[in-house]
Amino acid sequence: MKMWNTHSLFTAAVAAFGILSFTSLHASAAPIEAANLTKRAPAWGFPYGSTKIRGVNLGGWLVLEPWITPSLFEGTGNSAIIDEWTFGQYQNYNTAHGKLVNHWNTFITYNDLAAIKAAGLNHVRLPIGYWAWDISRGEPYHQGQLPYLNQAISWCRTLGLKMIIDLHGAPGSQNGFDNSGQKKSYPLWHTSSDNIARTNAIIKTLASTYSSQTDVVTGIAPLNEPAGFFGNDVVAAARQFWYDSYGNIRYPYGTSQQGAIVEFISDAFQPLSYWNNFMPWQNGFEGVIMDTHYYGVFSQAEVSRSWDQQ
Repeated sequence: MKMWNTHSLFTAAVAAFGILSFTSLHASAAPIEAANLTKRAPAWGFPYGSTKIRGVNLGGWLVLEPWITPSLFEGTGNSAIIDEWTFGQYQNYNTAHGKLVNHWNTFITYNDLAAIKAAGLNHVRLPIGYWAWDISRGEPYHQGQLPYLNQAISWCRTLGLKMIIDLHGAPGSQNGFDNSGQKKSYPLWHTSSDNIARTNAIIKTLASTYSSQTDVVTGIAPLNEPAGFFGNDVVAAARQFWYDSYGNIRYPYGTSQQGAIVEFISDAFQPLSYWNNFMPWQNGFEGVIMDTHYYGVFSQAEVSRSWDQQ
């Protein structure tokens, strides 16, 4: 894995007070024959590697997060409602759906994105859950997010902002966090071939849908923060999923033609050194960026750090 020496900071101001640092890598299809190594990808929609990513994460909008919008959860009067799964499970459908539609209509608007642009930023990262596409196993999630995703893309186009679409929640949950859609003591995404196949299908749909809109959609993060701290089985599943997603994102046309969308892969809570020589550019990979999340305010130890330590 060949890393460019520029670490681009994607400052999470809207959704999380951590820093998401993207380290740019070279990448192409896996595996690839030596004869094809001269084949290059089309120009990216943003000059990654030479220009810093400066942007915000639009968290709490199309995926609910209790710490970002506590009023949505407290207003239910039900302490068992702790994530988007239970938000749909333990409320009358029409009641829950009405709250969601009002939230989707008001939480992020054109004026918010205009303010982001006016602040000198160039990217937004938009988290969305798998359930926007697929609730075929009877999940209690509500759908209706996709028109808002497309509206946000249109706003970004008008304003000259770039977007990274982030699959923030996968079937079974990839980390057990409430922001994956379903809070769990142990994630189950990696334990089921059906979960992974459904996720792959969504990434394929995402890439094919937006491969013609790379003036705005410059990157897809196929899975947010798989919980590698649970063990090697999670990390192994994530590693294979990055390869699968590479094929789906970088080759969205069903042919040998590469697209211009970049794949943003999570470090899965592993040190960056763990990913050395993963997807090496010498093997033909291009258009891959490592996404590492730095958190500085979620524990007393973190907030007690000096500026230099942060």
